Amino acid sequence: MRDQFRYRLVDEPRAGPLSKLALPPILMFILATLFLPWGFLLITVNAIALNGPNRNREVALSLGALGCYYGTIAILDLVVGSNLLANNQAHYVFVAGVGLGLTLLAFAFVSQQQAYELRRYLKELGQ
Repeated sequence: MRDQFRYRLVDEPRAGPLSKLALPPILMFILATLFLPWGFLLITVNAIALNGPNRNREVALSLGALGCYYGTIAILDLVVGSNLLANNQAHYVFVAGVGLGLTLLAFAFVSQQQAYELRRYLKELGQ
């Protein structure tokens, strides 16, 4: 049956041109935590490849995590440069910024996992 005439659920992930590149979200999450900050972009690419109903939210969360990482570095550079915070104290603030980024990444992972499981289920049905 042609895809355009088939009934689709609203939250059903649609196959896109990059759907062959989609990997399991747990693998992407592990790689993202190991290869910071470029791992945040892996989650973005996987969200685009999965093409789930929450794709834009997943991309925004992963790019927000990347912004949080580099934003923390930029703010700490200014604060340490003006002697408001000691260098060893800045390390703790940086860890908090990375933790916030990883929290955003975890939300993106949960959203991707739902789309991935639904896609895998539909593939098993032969659709």
